Amino acid sequence: MPLALGDSLLEVRLSEELARGPRTEVSLMLIHCGISSRTDPAAIALAVTVKDYIGAKELIFELYKGAFAVVLPSVDL
Repeated sequence: MPLALGDSLLEVRLSEELARGPRTEVSLMLIHCGISSRTDPAAIALAVTVKDYIGAKELIFELYKGAFAVVLPSVDL
């Protein structure tokens, strides 16, 4: 499945972070894990790992099973 960034909540969050001005760094991390099916345990494990590692749920957007976009304000990767 191709990566799609058409999620309206993701668009709003990115717009908010970018509107803070040129002095504030913002990064967008895209995560994709090849999974065999929607019920693949790897998809669930990845979701739990991403949410635990990032911590702020409002910064994480599931694009589809096994793929996430993460908005990282004030982070220069």
